[in-house]
Amino acid sequence: SGERKWGYDVITNTSEDPVLGFLEPSEGTLNTFPVVFAAIGDRFFAANAQTGTLLYNSLLPGGTEDTDMPREGNEKDWKLFRSRLPGWQEAYMEKLVGEYKALLDSDKAASEKYWALERRIGRDKRNPGVLLEDVRKSQMERHLLLLLRHRVIGPEDLEGFSDELRERLAWVTRDREEEADG
Repeated sequence: SGERKWGYDVITNTSEDPVLGFLEPSEGTLNTFPVVFAAIGDRFFAANAQTGTLLYNSLLPGGTEDTDMPREGNEKDWKLFRSRLPGWQEAYMEKLVGEYKALLDSDKAASEKYWALERRIGRDKRNPGVLLEDVRKSQMERHLLLLLRHRVIGPEDLEGFSDELRERLAWVTRDREEEADG
């Protein structure tokens, strides 16, 4: 009954002695691959044990604790992202328009509907499902994370992207999904 993080049972290392390990995914998680890790104090490195894909690095030189770090990604993923983004945003805005219509069709006073709609549009226009700024290849992974976190897209929308990219996105979003479910 240890701590669970990112869908795994985790051993906490409170010393500066290195701990190396291998983690199998726990039952009922989204993750289906084992992870090899190294930890020294609160610094951590993790990789997919099957493919070697780097998942997190705050331990090695040049590593970062920011799991949203920009990555160049591959050309196929970049082209797929650029081709799908307009459709994802259009579908998301269509959903918003339906919600606005339901608000306007409510039995509330006209002034209440107006101000509620104004607040809602003001909030929604900053959502990545409506507008993404700085759309560059180096920001693609960050944008995909934003789209996933704001529920503009789901894991099923990542079909066709490289396994490596999908693994990293699953790793980074897993702890947030558990927090939302817990």
